[in-house]
Amino acid sequence: MIIVMKSHATAKQIEDVVQWIESVGYKAHPSSGVERTIIGAVGDNRDKAVLKYAESLPGVEKTMPILKPYKLASRESHEGDTVINIGSLEIGGPEFIVMAGPCAIESEEQLLESAYVVKKGGGQILRGGAFKPRTSPYSFQGLEEEGLKVLDAVSRKTGLPTVTEVVNPADVDLVESYADVLQIGARNVQNFALLKKVGHARKPVTHLPVVIDPSHAAGNWKYVIPLSRAAVAVGADGIIVEVHPEPEKAVSDGAQSLKPEKFYQLMDDIRALAKAMRS
Repeated sequence: MIIVMKSHATAKQIEDVVQWIESVGYKAHPSSGVERTIIGAVGDNRDKAVLKYAESLPGVEKTMPILKPYKLASRESHEGDTVINIGSLEIGGPEFIVMAGPCAIESEEQLLESAYVVKKGGGQILRGGAFKPRTSPYSFQGLEEEGLKVLDAVSRKTGLPTVTEVVNPADVDLVESYADVLQIGARNVQNFALLKKVGHARKPVTHLPVVIDPSHAAGNWKYVIPLSRAAVAVGADGIIVEVHPEPEKAVSDGAQSLKPEKFYQLMDDIRALAKAMRS
């Protein structure tokens, strides 16, 4: 259900409606536009009739049912774009965001070299895996907390914010203490225990913006640049791409990792295409 506030509704009236929505067991998602504020009420639809009472609250203009099942991503409940702030960066804003770095953190030297490549090329966020979910128990599982410490140290040296994958609910608090962005891998999008734990973290949890992963989509470095260009062309908000100083020596995903010179080419292509898309 959507509660539409009157154009002259006060901040207190809006807050009172938010509190009332939550008092009847729903989650309130206010969204302020240029002329008015709308508040999405998300919860058990079997009790949605109670929300009609909101029309009698001060400052409320009307209530409207949300017709689409994807409520949090629907333009009905949130007219504006979702923008996530990571320090001074805006993901989902006008700038195309590039997150880049090695699939797995192998050493501080390797990650630092990768980070300098990312920064020189114009990438804004450093990626690096400390926990690696592998099909085989004999494969490299990541450096775990030691890897997180390396990620944090390299971030401090380069000034790049960081993104890393969290794979276990028990590790969420630990990963959160080191990284700026928590990544949920494709195999964990239905790991509901993990998703619930991440939902309690002190980091933004977002259904949007849309960030494309051309490295895993391709599986081969030759196709990463074309897929990245396609991501810009279709209007994605950014990409997360694997970059390694020596892919042939990488402990994981070397075949789909870009060498430094290929990453620079990628960034040149993205800048040119993004500029053309804006004009």
